[in-house]
Amino acid sequence: MLRKLDYEKKQPIIELFNSIQGESVEAGTPTIFVRMSGCNLRCCFDNSICDTAYSSFSPEKNKFTYKDVEDIIEKYPLTTTLCISGGEPCLNQEVLFDLIQIGEDYNMDISIETNGSIVVDEKLLKRIDLANISPKLSSSEPTNEKLKKFGLSWTPSLKKHASSRYNKEALWNLIEYTKDYRLKYVVGCREDFKEIESQVKDLIDFDIERKCRKRYPADFDGQEIWYDNKFINPWNIILMPAGSSNDELDQNRKMVAEYCAEHGYHYSDRLQIVIWEKERNK
Repeated sequence: MLRKLDYEKKQPIIELFNSIQGESVEAGTPTIFVRMSGCNLRCCFDNSICDTAYSSFSPEKNKFTYKDVEDIIEKYPLTTTLCISGGEPCLNQEVLFDLIQIGEDYNMDISIETNGSIVVDEKLLKRIDLANISPKLSSSEPTNEKLKKFGLSWTPSLKKHASSRYNKEALWNLIEYTKDYRLKYVVGCREDFKEIESQVKDLIDFDIERKCRKRYPADFDGQEIWYDNKFINPWNIILMPAGSSNDELDQNRKMVAEYCAEHGYHYSDRLQIVIWEKERNK
């Protein structure tokens, strides 16, 4: 059932702009971005914290209305993709629902950027054309050493990150019910690769158990090359280097690209950083 929208009330939207998608399978695609404020996680990598800390560590407040969203869609009629990101957009599912409704009214393709740690209503997920899901690894967990490096102190949100970052049920729902998805991992160190493989296998086993089905491995020349091809396949997995600047990305690019080439995964750079560095609204 569609909700009656209040078009003049300012919503937890802190950025609204037309650009190109910088990551994943739609990299380079003209896209209207709606960035929502607030996140349930606090990522701290070895060389950087969250690259949109203004929506997580120090979240800005309500800046835009639904009327603003409609206005920018009408301003750029040749842009046909609406990307809802954050922060974590699934924190506020009523607003997420409304933004999807607005995008559908203009016949746009709807994508979301999510960390996959929050269970989302199945009916809402079925309206999403592409879910870019970025499960967080243990390398994203805050430590005393990292906090000292970045000049931060422990907060309740930082303390909860480790126990909240991985939610199998939430990830399964996103994979199962959205029209298409990609598991988009941020890689900050070589140890991340082993954890990614373990996490993917864990999700596949969860699907096998939930559906009471057998495993369907992929074979080549008598050798098993993929654990199961009925739920997650290699082309559903995207790896990106960690970093919030070109210098930081350079520390991991080669390592990540070579691993993708060896394992059949998709490599994604981060064009918004490559082109605009830390410039906002790009």
